[in-house]
Amino acid sequence: MQEYWVLNKLDELALVYMEIRNHLDLFLNLFHVIKIHKMINEKDIETVLKYAADLPYLENKFRRLANTVLDLEIKKKELSTQLIDLALAINQYQDVINNKKH
Repeated sequence: MQEYWVLNKLDELALVYMEIRNHLDLFLNLFHVIKIHKMINEKDIETVLKYAADLPYLENKFRRLANTVLDLEIKKKELSTQLIDLALAINQYQDVINNKKH
């Protein structure tokens, strides 16, 4: 097969195949994902290539942001509980004030 590619001036395809042959299934999965999302056009492929180099940075940033969201959700629950406690305390004080007025 590789000889056929070379004979048909597809030398680069033969070289790429030699490099990825042990991971061909992963490359085929990538191709299918791109195809399913209809990203088989020059603009989308350029975008994928643009962000491919930044992928480790983007993964780290995503993890940091996900952790920040979790921290904020925990803080929100804590503050919500405090707000409920304060509302209950206000109601109790209002009851005390109302009872002293009568």
